[in-house]
Amino acid sequence: MVNLPDKQLPSSRARWDTSAGAYDRFERRWHYYGRVAEKLVRPLGIQRDSRVLELASGTGACTLVLSGRCPEGELVCVERSPEMLRIAKRNLRNAGGNNVTFVGGDVVRLSGLVRGKFDFVVCNSAFWQFPELPTVLRAIRSVLKPGGTLAFNVPQWHSTKRERQEYRRIVDEVLLRHKIDPLNFWTRRKPVDLPSLMKDCGFLLVRDTHYSMALRARERREWLRIPAFAGQSRPSSGIPSRVSAEIRRELRERRRRPWPEGRVEKRKWRLIVARSPSRGS
Repeated sequence: MVNLPDKQLPSSRARWDTSAGAYDRFERRWHYYGRVAEKLVRPLGIQRDSRVLELASGTGACTLVLSGRCPEGELVCVERSPEMLRIAKRNLRNAGGNNVTFVGGDVVRLSGLVRGKFDFVVCNSAFWQFPELPTVLRAIRSVLKPGGTLAFNVPQWHSTKRERQEYRRIVDEVLLRHKIDPLNFWTRRKPVDLPSLMKDCGFLLVRDTHYSMALRARERREWLRIPAFAGQSRPSSGIPSRVSAEIRRELRERRRRPWPEGRVEKRKWRLIVARSPSRGS
């Protein structure tokens, strides 16, 4: 299972517009999301002539990976942030890619943004940001060919037992200060069961696994300077907004604690691969 954002806390277009430059500088220096994308894309079997749709393409880290996989096919990239799109186009132009079409818009309106059907739909590191997941999944299925593949990855924010315990301790302390029963809070805040949700939306689950990526102290410091991530925290639903804001402040402070120089941690990513049913199945 995975925790995904509340509807009131989606990453807005303006938030990503202001973060695009810092995000791109981080990626050009460390190639972190490009490496994450390589592990997402490698097992999919994308062919040289495949037609691929990328969702929330950002500044193009995964776009460059996908473009190289289908040089004789077509890659369509949907991104809602105009500034992210501008930088992605520049990055692709500098890399010499010429089989990519960029489209500005929201993924819940896919059928109105793209034409035809796709062999693959891929989303690198952004699927957790989408509100209205059933709507998004049904929109994806509507543009997939029968037997087509959907693949995305989701960061596991707390990769170790120690991190999970620390996260829960901070949340519990804030709740108790406001006389809110933590047990009731955690009971209400059930994670999304992605395999069940995808089945409900007509997908057949092919793979649900994890892989790890090394994150070094220097990378983490620069990552936390990206505005969209510097203020990001796990959402808190069903409680007063002032309490939710206090939890986010406490979690931000915890994340800003410096790592020792030279520290390297393995950050987990969850990989989901599913397919649209073939005709007659």
